[in-house]
Amino acid sequence: MRKSYNDKNHFFLKAYPDKSLSKDSCTFLHLSIAIRAYQHYDLCLSAKIIELENNFQSKLGWLVGNLYSRVGTEDQVPRCFSEQSDFNKHIEEILNSNVAWVKQHQYSDFKSCHDENNELSGEELIEPLFLKWRRKKTKI
Repeated sequence: MRKSYNDKNHFFLKAYPDKSLSKDSCTFLHLSIAIRAYQHYDLCLSAKIIELENNFQSKLGWLVGNLYSRVGTEDQVPRCFSEQSDFNKHIEEILNSNVAWVKQHQYSDFKSCHDENNELSGEELIEPLFLKWRRKKTKI
C-alpha cells in the first residue's frame, strides 16, 4: 500500500529530473530554519532550481500555517479566577485527582501494578500498593 502524499507533518516532492530535481524529496514541516530574508533572499533565489505550482504552494502554505499560525485569543483560564491563588488551587486539585504520586523507589511496583490493572486509575490503583508497602515496612 502506498503512503499518501497528504501528510500533515511532511511535504513530499517527487523527483523531476528534467527540472534538476534528481531525487524524491521530503520536507519535515516541524523542522524550520530561520534565515534573515534581507540578507539571504537573493542567494536563495539564485539557487532555486524548481518551483511549486500555485495549488501546491497553497497546500504547503496551509500545512505550515496549521503548524505555526495561532489565533491570538486570551485563555479563559486563569482569567476566570479572581485570584492567582484560586487558580493554583484549582490546578492542584486537578493534578491530585488525576495523577498518582509515588516515591521513586516505589515506581517499579506501581508500574507493574498499573500494567496488570489498566482499568484502574488514581486512588483505586494506588490504594492496594500502599497496603503492600505498609506490609513490607512492618516486616522489616
